[in-house]
Amino acid sequence: MTHEFPLAFDRRFDDRRIGGERRAVDGEHAGKREIVEHLQEPPEADPIAVLVPSPVRDIGGRRAGRGREDPGRLAERRGQRAGLASAFATMVALHSGVGQVVDVTLLESLLQCMGPLPPAYGLTGFLQERQGSSLPYSVPRGTWRCGDGRWVAVSASAESVGRRVMELIGLGDREDLRSFAGRIAARAEIDDRMAEFCAARTVDEVVAAFDAAHAAAAPVYDMADVFADPQVAARGAIVEADGVPMQGLVARMSRTPGEVRWAGRPLGADDPPRWADPPDAPDPLA
Repeated sequence: MTHEFPLAFDRRFDDRRIGGERRAVDGEHAGKREIVEHLQEPPEADPIAVLVPSPVRDIGGRRAGRGREDPGRLAERRGQRAGLASAFATMVALHSGVGQVVDVTLLESLLQCMGPLPPAYGLTGFLQERQGSSLPYSVPRGTWRCGDGRWVAVSASAESVGRRVMELIGLGDREDLRSFAGRIAARAEIDDRMAEFCAARTVDEVVAAFDAAHAAAAPVYDMADVFADPQVAARGAIVEADGVPMQGLVARMSRTPGEVRWAGRPLGADDPPRWADPPDAPDPLA
């Protein structure tokens, strides 16, 4: 796999350099055509706009008018999504039995995460603004700070749940808030009431109140909470390798279970000998 510009990839992984043999997958061709184009942007260009397509900013950043998402975090997220897409595509290519290059771009990996937004715009011209942790079609839905300084996440994506939450926060007598459309129209008012409700209670009290109302709420974890969670421990989601605690396997196989055997291999430890550059080979990136 490679994480280089297309030209550098082609020069490094041509038939002559790998002995003329094409295997099921020659490598991951993570083409960065969009980055090549963005390098031509003027110096005053918005760094987030250069790094990330604007729809991603809108679904991943804070609400409109409430600041900007850190561009470094967005860049990290796009790399993670492209990595998962590349792993999936590589396995598909391996099982195809045909030698081929897997071409995965950062842009197209992110497009797959946007759900209905591309067809919504293509059919109706709908453009979603930044929503932060909320959704345009579900109210209340988001995160709120509790009186003890911790945060709670709440989702009321079913009609009956939304009505029970209105009762819980003292808006149950409002006939206009018994429907999705009514709650969406009163989003700001409901969000303010949710903020008041949560600020007057600890996170445990808020979660207990929502549990009693049969509505979904949960504390927002930091890493200490993740390590202390009994479900995380029971699942073995955090493992230790070479003395380093880290994430466990992303998936578990029932008949061929895997394991994390080391924290990291030495550089080049798994390179096939046929990929090694001849001693007199020029640097393909020079």
